[in-house]
This record gives sequence, structure tokens and C-alpha cells, in this order.
Amino acid sequence: MDRTSQIIICEGINVDREYSDVLDYTEEQMVSLCREHAIASANNYSFIRKSTNTVAVDFSYADCIRANYIAFQNTDYSSKWFFGWIDEVKYISDHSVEIRYTIDAWSTWFSYWNTKSCYVLREHVNDDTIGLHTLPENLAVGEVVQEAQFIDLSFQTSVWIGILSSWLPEDGGTGTGKQFAGINVYNKQLFGKSLLLFEYNVFYDPVTGEPELPSDGSTPCLADVMEYLGITTNDGHIADVSDMFILPDGVIDQSKLELHTADRTYGQNHHYVNYYTLKWTLDGDVNYPTDFPKIHSFSDYTPKNNKCFCYPYNYLLVSNNNGNQNIFKYELFSDPDNATFINRFALSIGCSSTVTPTNYKGMPEANDESIPLGKYPVCGWSADSYTNWLTQQAVNMPMRIANIATGGLMGGYQTNMASKQEGATVSGTRMNIASNIINTMNQVGSIIGDFYSASLMPNVEGGGNTGDVNYSANKNGYVFRAMRCKTEYLKQIDDYFSRFGYVTNLVKVPNITGRRYWNYVQIGGSEIIGTGNVPEIYMDSINRACRNGTTIWHNHANIGNYNLDNVIV
Repeated sequence: MDRTSQIIICEGINVDREYSDVLDYTEEQMVSLCREHAIASANNYSFIRKSTNTVAVDFSYADCIRANYIAFQNTDYSSKWFFGWIDEVKYISDHSVEIRYTIDAWSTWFSYWNTKSCYVLREHVNDDTIGLHTLPENLAVGEVVQEAQFIDLSFQTSVWIGILSSWLPEDGGTGTGKQFAGINVYNKQLFGKSLLLFEYNVFYDPVTGEPELPSDGSTPCLADVMEYLGITTNDGHIADVSDMFILPDGVIDQSKLELHTADRTYGQNHHYVNYYTLKWTLDGDVNYPTDFPKIHSFSDYTPKNNKCFCYPYNYLLVSNNNGNQNIFKYELFSDPDNATFINRFALSIGCSSTVTPTNYKGMPEANDESIPLGKYPVCGWSADSYTNWLTQQAVNMPMRIANIATGGLMGGYQTNMASKQEGATVSGTRMNIASNIINTMNQVGSIIGDFYSASLMPNVEGGGNTGDVNYSANKNGYVFRAMRCKTEYLKQIDDYFSRFGYVTNLVKVPNITGRRYWNYVQIGGSEIIGTGNVPEIYMDSINRACRNGTTIWHNHANIGNYNLDNVIV
């Protein structure tokens, strides 16, 4: 009898029967691994048939019960090696032990098939460029916190008093002036009177918010305003003034200002009034960029997976401190290293302004994503009260209308979906079938939670305009806030990505290599990961493993060590 088959029994082989952790070893590498972990071996067996999944060996019972894995040759397959788990060890006699085993289909046949294109649900990607992978993961984000902020001080540091009047004090004159008759155009806005600007140079400390007044305690420009209005004289032109309002420094194009100094003489006293006018212009919008750097790191944690730097785990929140805010996703800017915006305004009573993202979502200017500026105070004056009220409310009324419209649409959508679900037996059946497949990834994902049950932003509708209050508190303006998950959530999410990769949902060749230590792969429920010279019963086991999701390790010594830096190689 030809006795050429070999048997190796070994301990400490860490691939599992459910194929959650497998190796990408060739047959030769598996044999070497088994020899390294061998308890006993022999090479004088006649060929071993696998029909009964048992083999009688002359190893000691004590050695056999220590073993968890077996390797053997079967000359039915030209001395091919088979690998399997030891299920049971039965004592026959002092020199005879029966071993019952289960074939490890993955390790036995890994070298005999090749991957093919199929529908891949998730995997470890081989290009982790920030913003390249943004498919939803349905993971709980929890409450978000601020990592950093940028305040646009151009709307908070210095302001101007604007006066619309039909009377202009004459430069260098002696109390005389002239009546204005005509139309002025400033940034395409038509004015039937002249706009006089008085610089109210009160700068605020950006930390304390306290005003920095001159050392003599005087209030800049108010004396000029009083002199202009003629409050201290009997020859004033207060009746020529129609409106008085506040403007922030950010809306004044100082290159177009003209300084005027008028002598308000009465009696033996000379009082000078300093004011500015804007050059008559049809130039239109005046813009300037506001840059906010992309956050590539966090103060207390560095993620291993770059998807953690994308929405909803990391994003930019822009607010006008007045009930309007919007989320901007860093990864949707054409230059991922910078989020760029433009402030656009129209010089008007109450000041109209918006901040607009540029090069966002493929658009040079994403105007529909704009945030309006909170209104600035309109001083008490003899003017159209209804127009003033409408102007001041303009910031919030569109938001309220949008909220009402959205609520109606969502209510109709939910009702429609509910009615469909009552009779959706086919969809229900599909969901029931899918729910029968429970793998490690789904179990861990359910523990982490459902992202859509988390609240990314406070559930508060923008309230009434509080521009006057914000102005008084030196808060009227734009704030850019870098928001992120709390560290405890971020660590959970990052570990999840390290363990199971990203959602892919593409027809492609699966990445079973590409990472230094392991690659996770999960394919669709009816997909086939590969083809080759493999018996059908074993290929079915390999496909089922990939449908449930499997982690393919590249070194047996590292199996289960998810603390390793699994970088792309």
C-alpha cells in the first residue's frame, strides 16, 4: 500500500468556523503555518478520504485534545492539502485516536479562485481621500460640539450713522447749504435724497465686547450729527431729514467716500460738521472673501479614517446670530482645504446683506445657500413705520414661510409613505428576508445606534428679528463654527470604520487586499465573489462568508488586533 499522505494536528490557529476572520494565505503558506503550530505530525498514511470527515491517527490522546486544527493531504486531489477544524476527539486505544473534523473551505481553496466584479456593500477602500467617500452610514452622531470659530468682525467693530436728507451743508461755508433735488444711486439702490454718513468710531474688544471710547470720554460723531440737525441752533434743517439708521463698517466701500467739513457758524462761534458722502455710482455689488480653513485634525483626537472629517461627523455651521443658520459640508467645496464665502450687500435702511458660499456644490456662487444678515437699528424718526417694520422683519419672514412649506410637504410625504406601507407586502417580505441575515457588522452597527435619530442641530425655528438686541450686544454679524462629534462618539465611529470599512454600494471587484493588516469585505445577498477550480459545495461556503461579511487578514499573528494602524499600502 502506498503510504504517502501526511497529517498535521496543531493548536492556536485563529481562523474561525463562521468565517468572520480568514486568511489570504496560499496553500504553501497555510502548510507552513500549521507546521509552526504543530503538536504532532506523521507522513506514513495511506491516502485520506474525506467522505466520513473522520481520520484515525496513532497520536496520543493527550496531544489530540490540545489541537484545534488539522491539515492533511488527500491523494484523490494529487496530494493537495486540506485544512479543517477539529470537532471531536474520540479515544480508541492507547495507540489509536479518531478525529472528527470540518473542512475549512476558505483556507483550503483560497488559492484556487479569483475575485470577479460583483455588488460590494462595504469594504476597506484603497483611496481614503477626504470627501471621496460620503455615503450615509446610519451611525449615531449624538450632540455635536464646536471645535473652533471665526467671527466676521467687519459687521461688529465699527458702525456708521446714515442720514437721508434733502439738505447738504456747504463745504467751508458759513452755515449755508443747498437743497438736493434729484436721484442718487448707491449699489443700484435708488435714493431720492442724499445719504450723509457719520463715522461712529467705537471699536469693540472682540473678547469682552466692551467699547473702546476716546480717552476724553467723548462720544465720536454725535456732536457732528447734532450740529448737522441744528439741534443746538435755531436755524436747523431737521425737517429735511427723512430717515436715520445704523450701518456696519462692512457695507461701506471706503474707496468711494468723500469727506466734507462744513462750518456751522452762529453768532461768534464756529462749529464744524464732518460727514461723508458716497460717490455717485452704478457699480452694483461690493464683495470681499471670507476664508475659513478646513479642519483636518481635532484638538483631542486624530481619526484613522478620513471619513470622520466629512459630514455629519465634521462640518461648518454659519449663523447670523439672529435665527438663521445653515450647514456647509467641507467636502462639497471645490478646494477641500478651504471653505470660501462672499459677503454681498446692498446699502439700505437696516442694511441688507448675505453671506454666500463660493465654489460650492460645483457652483461658482451657491446663492440658494445664502445666509442673510440680521437687521441693524432704524433710529426713531418721522418715516414710514410700516416700511421700517417690513424691512426689519425681512430677515425672518422667508425662513418662516420656508418652514411652513417644508412642514406641509413632509407631512404629505409621510402620509403617502404610511399609506403605501399598509399594503407593501412585497417590500415587507424583502425586509423580513434581509433581517434573517445577522452578521457582526450589523450587530455592532445596531449597538452604535441610528444616525437619523440623532439631532444635529437644535430643533428650534428661527424666531422674530432681534437685530436691535444683537447690535446692542455687539453680536450682529456672521459666525462660522467648526462643528464635530463629541470625542466619545468620534472614537466609536472611527473604530467602526477601522473594523468594517465604508459603505460602498458599487458593482466592482472587491478589495481583498490593499491594507497593511486586514481588509473587510461584504457583498450583496445573492452575489458571487469569484470563480475558479473549486468544488461547488466549498465555493458556496466562501460566497456565504462574503455575503455575511468577512475580515481577510494578511498575517495570522495579527488576527483580532484592531489596534494596528491599518494603512493603505
